[in-house]
Amino acid sequence: MTKVLLSKALKKLMREKPLPSISVTEVAEVAGFRRQSFYYHFPDLYALLKWTLDQELNIHLGGKNAPATWEEGMLKIFSYIGKNRDFCLSAYTALGRETVRNLVGAEVNDAVRTVITVEVAEFSLPEQTITYLTRFFVGGISNILEDWLLGRLDMSPEEIVFHMHNTEKVLIAGYQAK
Repeated sequence: MTKVLLSKALKKLMREKPLPSISVTEVAEVAGFRRQSFYYHFPDLYALLKWTLDQELNIHLGGKNAPATWEEGMLKIFSYIGKNRDFCLSAYTALGRETVRNLVGAEVNDAVRTVITVEVAEFSLPEQTITYLTRFFVGGISNILEDWLLGRLDMSPEEIVFHMHNTEKVLIAGYQAK
């Protein structure tokens, strides 16, 4: 419960100012704790921020909220980013591109791999090809999410997922034809 309250406090403060301007003391006070309580759970604010992103993605994509399809999962990620755009932009700036891409990549990697494995099961592709296709799609998805977050892609989430779906089908069909 303490971690959740610290996380909420951090999100509140990040709506007001960037992470480098926030202190551990501020987060602890907003959460109703002493500074030492923060350090019992996290070594620094960046660890709290990573934990917060990881928890929130898991809440939106895991357990009873687990999407039935990868398309539904992507729409949930877009929905989360849309509802938390300022926080996500601030996290992107504070943590850096690679850290955020790795967090997102970790969330979508297994789902993408499962989809590809099922789609290509009938024509038994080598494991190396399945790994390549998984990395290809995860990298593409990460780029698209980043461009959308930064306002460089002017499409609705539904349009983006539609194009992702069609891209996946075309690429898999290319392997099927061989």
